[in-house]
Amino acid sequence: MLIHLGYAMLERFLSKSDGYLDLN
Repeated sequence: MLIHLGYAMLERFLSKSDGYLDLN
């Protein structure tokens, strides 16, 4: 699903920050 792709991109984009965990 698109969410899976978006999550992968967000993880790489915000991998330097733990903020991506809040999105989940």
